[in-house]
Amino acid sequence: MGVSGTDHVKATPFITTAKAVILVCFAVFVVLPLLVACVWAVQDWRYTRFCWRGQQYYARVAEACDQLLAAPESMPRKLKGEELKALPPVFRELNTSYVMVDTNLVVVTMGSGLLSHLIIWKPAADGSSWNLIKSTPEAGKSRVIYSKTKRTSANPPSSVDTPIASLLAFLRQGRSATDRHR
Repeated sequence: MGVSGTDHVKATPFITTAKAVILVCFAVFVVLPLLVACVWAVQDWRYTRFCWRGQQYYARVAEACDQLLAAPESMPRKLKGEELKALPPVFRELNTSYVMVDTNLVVVTMGSGLLSHLIIWKPAADGSSWNLIKSTPEAGKSRVIYSKTKRTSANPPSSVDTPIASLLAFLRQGRSATDRHR
């Protein structure tokens, strides 16, 4: 038996509704996650590119950190906003939100919120070398990406020379306090 003309007209709204539901589901479960992933990747691109760099580039970053430590300004200091324009060129290439400089410690924060990453320059626990560490505070992960042997530390040790876990907790506290005031 065939479908009569009136039966066909009655079936069309159902088919149209089903197509609309499929289209909405496709948009929500396929297109929207792809857009979010693309936005995330674009915002995170500079850090991803930083991670792909080689040891020569990391040596330049370490040298720039040493320049910040050697500056005659008082410690600790936090550079943000317009002050970031005076940073060495290697930092201006990154999406630097702010830089914290303290005795034997430089912390460069890239991005903000869930997409924030840290680049940390500090002496190793035994004091025989300095380490450039990349860290993702939200994930609690950090990894030494470059080491440089130095005879002595740039400045006398301070209470800031703490393990990475303590540093990350300190930075999370500061960031959440800053986010509440916005």
